Amino acid sequence: ASQPAFAEVSEETAYIFNTLLFLIGGFLVMWMAAGFAMLEAGFVRTKHAAVICLKNIGLYSVAGLMFLLYYGVIDFYIGFLAGVKAFTAAVLGGIGSLPGAMLGGLLIGLIETFWSGYFSVEYKDVAAFSILAIVLIFMPEGLLGKPEVEKV
Repeated sequence: ASQPAFAEVSEETAYIFNTLLFLIGGFLVMWMAAGFAMLEAGFVRTKHAAVICLKNIGLYSVAGLMFLLYYGVIDFYIGFLAGVKAFTAAVLGGIGSLPGAMLGGLLIGLIETFWSGYFSVEYKDVAAFSILAIVLIFMPEGLLGKPEVEKV
């Protein structure tokens, strides 16, 4: 009798092996992200970049835990809508303008809150993105953005 190409392993052994690989992969990804952050922060010039990166990783971890405790579930698409809204706030306020991005975020928050209070909650995202479209039609540089002047 010939043996199969792969030997049978118990469920417990497979679970331990998969968990170990998952943890090693997660550690490597976090280490790589921290390395990129240090590189972008100019680690060779900045003395405390590693401490800043570790604090940021710690803050992200706490934020993820709080999100999990509040919503009860985490999946791969959790930050998509928040990221799109953050980008929308930056575009609404004006790309390259920090006060504009803050104003855009405040406006999106107020629009969604008032829409949810007076109209259907299901369409609050549509209201925020519609305001963005209206503002960009009449003010393509955003609310506080400066128009780009091309010198000839």
